Amino acid sequence: MNKLIVVLVGSAFAFGSAAVFADGSDLKPLTRAETEMYKKQRADAKAAVAAMTPEQRAAMVKAAQGKKQMELSALEQAAQEGYDTAGARKEAKAAVAESKAMAAPTSAEKAADLNKQVKSQQDSGPAPLPPKK
Repeated sequence: MNKLIVVLVGSAFAFGSAAVFADGSDLKPLTRAETEMYKKQRADAKAAVAAMTPEQRAAMVKAAQGKKQMELSALEQAAQEGYDTAGARKEAKAAVAESKAMAAPTSAEKAADLNKQVKSQQDSGPAPLPPKK
């Protein structure tokens, strides 16, 4: 009985450590030289942005946004919070304005439509009953 418990505990430990080592992460801490290099690159980029005119900054931001939009698939674009397709807002406003501009139907038109629907239902006959189980 004790041997069985020892074997079970040992195998659980072996499988557990195999799972930890097989997670596929290749993250290694940065060396001091790499850290300094990345800090220098960041400082250089900040200095370059600070030296830009407002028009250059706006152009840079617009170019970055355009690049990001091109990289996103349609599904990712739809899933983004607050995403608005190109012109969708304008189309919606135009549809609302168009529907408001339409004249409301009169009582006579409503009655005529209702009579037409009733007549088409009577012509087609009663709806079939569902089959009994």
